[in-house]
Amino acid sequence: MHFEKLTSKSVTHLSGLLQKDACRLKYAPAISTVMPQKNFNPAARFGSIIHNIVEQVVKDKLQLASFENVWTDLTDTYNEELKIDGFERFLPIQQHYPNFEIQKYRCLHLLNYLLKNYCEHPGTEQIQAEVPLECPSGKLKGFADLLVKKKTGELILMDYKTNNPVNEKGHIKLGYEWQLKIYASIFHDMTGRFPNHLRLIDLKCKEHSLAFNQEECKQLHQNLLKKLADLEDTLKTVTNPNELAKPNQENCRFCNKKITCDAYWRENESINQNQSWDDVRGNLSEEPIALLNGKLRIRLQKGSDYFFIRSVEADALPRAALGEEIAVMNVKKDTCVGHFVFTTLSRIVML
Repeated sequence: MHFEKLTSKSVTHLSGLLQKDACRLKYAPAISTVMPQKNFNPAARFGSIIHNIVEQVVKDKLQLASFENVWTDLTDTYNEELKIDGFERFLPIQQHYPNFEIQKYRCLHLLNYLLKNYCEHPGTEQIQAEVPLECPSGKLKGFADLLVKKKTGELILMDYKTNNPVNEKGHIKLGYEWQLKIYASIFHDMTGRFPNHLRLIDLKCKEHSLAFNQEECKQLHQNLLKKLADLEDTLKTVTNPNELAKPNQENCRFCNKKITCDAYWRENESINQNQSWDDVRGNLSEEPIALLNGKLRIRLQKGSDYFFIRSVEADALPRAALGEEIAVMNVKKDTCVGHFVFTTLSRIVML
């Protein structure tokens, strides 16, 4: 079994290879039809709505008076995409994304902030949204959310985040730091100059400035290209995907390849022992039992262990025969060991 060639060139995605304990399996192409190509990540998809609206405002294609209509249209489109991707039971997003209405008005507040402080500011000479970036080799690509040129000649490269971009110490999270610095290096390769400032802005309109030096940006860029080349070489010869895996809590939390990753399932219990959620897999060992609330309880068996999952929605359960192996992902731990609660973010996959 051999992997296909790498297809992703996204700096946002691939910069994770720079982590000390990076799991290279996360960045390899899918090798099984069981591995979903798309994951239900409400935050990421919600972020695409906001990016789209901000881009339209910056490019003068949207007046704030039309915000409500455009927001509704984009949300409807998003819901249609969820349906096409097989996530019907998560519809509509308005009911499944936390604080949806609050985030909506934070987006409107962000738009007003950007207009006042950048787009319409007398000190701004030029502003661009979704600026395409690509290194000369074509190996890495990305989009700068905002590029501001001031009348003083200074350049500001900005990225906005719908989640909290800083850690518990108030520092910009390492993944975002790497992303911005590599963007700065690619921008230099394309234009011959570095931005003067790198900034992140969140939905609370708080700006976070990132200190940097040019050599560090170049070095991160080159390190990522080397990591990418090493991975591409490895993919030519590796036959066992578990050789690429590095299971731990950070690597596995949002990975859509863990469903079929033997390395993850071997370490699953220790990885998730301090979490309120878990992933379980096993063979369906009895017919689903109908509960009084209209939902189901299923029982899985793995060796001598049994797992009981309650509150399973009927439309979330594939047609599985007794004895078939299934994985139930992102279930909430119940009060008893081996018992779990199916939630709106849980899903079942046939193995």
